[in-house]
Amino acid sequence: MRKKPRMPPSQLVYGLAALLGVSLLPVHAEAEPPEAVLTSAAERLLDTEPARVHRDPHDSFALRRVTATPGGPGYAAYERYHRGLPVRGGGVVVVTDAGGRLRDVELGMTRPLTGLPVRPAITAVAAETTAKQVSAAAHSDVVASELVVHAVGAPRLAWEIVITGMAGRAPSRSHVFIDARTGERFAGYDEVKAATGRGEHYGEVPVASRKWVDYELVDPSRGYADTQYYPSRATFTDEDDRWDDGSPEFEKHAVDAHYGTRVFWDMLRDRFARNGLDGRGTMVPVVVGWEETNAYFNNMEVVLGRNADNTRQLTAFDVVGHELGHAVDATTGMPPSAALESGALGEATGDIFGALTEAHAAHPSDPPDFSVGELVHINGEGSGAFRFMYQPSLDGRSPDCYGDLPDEVHYAAGPANHFFYLLAKGTSPAGGPASPTCDGSVHPGLGVWAAAEIWYHALHRKFDWDYGYSDLRRYTLAAAIERYPGCAEFTAVRNAWNAVAVPAVNDPSCT
Repeated sequence: MRKKPRMPPSQLVYGLAALLGVSLLPVHAEAEPPEAVLTSAAERLLDTEPARVHRDPHDSFALRRVTATPGGPGYAAYERYHRGLPVRGGGVVVVTDAGGRLRDVELGMTRPLTGLPVRPAITAVAAETTAKQVSAAAHSDVVASELVVHAVGAPRLAWEIVITGMAGRAPSRSHVFIDARTGERFAGYDEVKAATGRGEHYGEVPVASRKWVDYELVDPSRGYADTQYYPSRATFTDEDDRWDDGSPEFEKHAVDAHYGTRVFWDMLRDRFARNGLDGRGTMVPVVVGWEETNAYFNNMEVVLGRNADNTRQLTAFDVVGHELGHAVDATTGMPPSAALESGALGEATGDIFGALTEAHAAHPSDPPDFSVGELVHINGEGSGAFRFMYQPSLDGRSPDCYGDLPDEVHYAAGPANHFFYLLAKGTSPAGGPASPTCDGSVHPGLGVWAAAEIWYHALHRKFDWDYGYSDLRRYTLAAAIERYPGCAEFTAVRNAWNAVAVPAVNDPSCT
């Protein structure tokens, strides 16, 4: 008898937004929590050194997130408000050592907002009308309008309009910025991070389930990781807890996705001492069976589609890791925007976490290879991989070197992917593909997990949702100094960025 997916009770649906404020980490009463030490030091800086953070007398700060890492450093990220208005691009990240001593400050603003007009000349209704006219989302609905200060580049008062709908056949949640003085649309981005994917089966793998009425594909020990069926969002269920017997449809692919989620969770725990996607025990549902050649993360779920000729589902480690990597990126430091460079670096972070998921799994059917899509054949059987971290230009569109970036975030991620491969593996690794550099340099890699730790700690330094390649170069150099004694790793990071032609802008020094 065909076993139908069944919707779980509403109280058992877990999502990122619902759990962001819940901490599952134990707090020891006998010592002050390390998060409290970090925030105390950070708030002391914000209160006593206003010039260092370009603080106007009418500015205030709200703690966005705080992260204490084993042995330090720690990161406290703050949102800025000016005369009560949220400041997009005004975030501050304060970096301390484990004892709460100040190490560094990251911020994007170059001057205080003193004198900025905060009375709009354009109404919210007029701004919403303009935003809907320029939005790419079809059948769109305005779900939020907020007066903000947009401080990326020249500061200006703006209406931030949030529009939901469909962009093509994928969902969209678009933020459109309308100048509140002139009515001009001048910036925008989409929250939904879409990326073509890959996938297939891993044979017999551990599957964590939960007994409700039937067995459910829910992992209580990993943030209640929930694998669901598209489009109903029903949790996969089975009467006998024997998964992959062909019923219901997509069950064997749900096993692949569920196992990939397990590997990702364990990789965060074992490699980065991180409790779930946001460090507070959170996981998002993973949805299998979308009838599109794509996959996406939208802050509430990961949705996985299929390849072009519908012969494979996109449920492999690197697609699951890529999309969940977006969730880690969005909950570390400040979330990125989809401006070209920050969007590109967000896509590189997804590709990197996909490669790290493969590396942590060490599965014989899917060895880590730093190519994207090698198992899925995204354009149909025989098409192979579609992105190559070791030499991005092999896809015909991604540049190996920084410079004139293509106006599409997945391809503009090429130099960052190339940097990470060079840092991890070097130019001519044993048993791996060679990686030619843009400056002709030849050097060894640090190893996958040393490179991963540097990239991971660099993400904590994002000062706000708009940052670029030179910023990330600086963050990774600072992370190398903080995490490793001596200057060998720092030098390797600098050499790898030089090798992909990313220019130095206010690089730190290592002595």
